Amino acid sequence: MITEITSADQFRQVITQDAISIVDYHAPWCGPSKAILPMFAQLSELYNRINFYKVDVDEHAQLTQEAGARVYPTFIIYRGGAKVQTISGANPEGLTTLIKSAVRQA
Repeated sequence: MITEITSADQFRQVITQDAISIVDYHAPWCGPSKAILPMFAQLSELYNRINFYKVDVDEHAQLTQEAGARVYPTFIIYRGGAKVQTISGANPEGLTTLIKSAVRQA
């Protein structure tokens, strides 16, 4: 399951937990963001040991800037408030590899 980030406070709370979280910085108008979203949703069902979130870059420009997400989508793995890994673009193979790596760390 993917949870939509609705506030900066919620974002800070979820990324500072001990569990591993992956955040999809996406733009609803962006073709690549829309194209990979179904796969991201499917991966969230398969790999339930990590938490899946998405941030609308238009709604949360400050969070997007702080994360350094300049290409959409950008996927960032967080643990304990720190960035662990990042991948940019709609790269299904890369995203799967990123998530599998995070699961091994969970």
